[in-house]
Amino acid sequence: MLCSKCQLRIGKIEIQRHEAGQLVNYILCDECAKTFEDYDLETSFSDNDLLTSLIESVQQSPLQVSYILTTTCSSCGMTYGSYRKTGRVGCSKCYESFKEKLIPLIQELHGAAVHVGKAPRNYSDYQEIKRKILALKSELKVAISKEDFEKAAAIRDDVEALEAQMR
Repeated sequence: MLCSKCQLRIGKIEIQRHEAGQLVNYILCDECAKTFEDYDLETSFSDNDLLTSLIESVQQSPLQVSYILTTTCSSCGMTYGSYRKTGRVGCSKCYESFKEKLIPLIQELHGAAVHVGKAPRNYSDYQEIKRKILALKSELKVAISKEDFEKAAAIRDDVEALEAQMR
């Protein structure tokens, strides 16, 4: 889209203003944006301003700066602050060390704080078939030991049919 002001270059910056009670959008190129009325696009945020505002917002939240700086994992030595930066824990013991803050976060993200696992829809049917197969294999051993080969052959056929159902 072309610049709203010069109509020569491609507009990259969008500025919205209220003028005469209506919201007006300007799409400006870099050159026109630098000279656009009372907007100073050269003003930058200093790192100190950013850090100060972050610390102020954290101190007003339930998560205090002292917790971030002083809470460490007893196993790997990772601080909670490091976890907050990377979003990854250092080891399995970190979950216990940072439990106070991680459990509510995990609860919110996953709906549960304990892994409950997943099972296929027909898992109970699968388990039932598997149980029957094990019982039939036990009967098969008994039939073979008694040399009742006709019964053993019938049991073998039943086992093969159940195993085919599992595939």
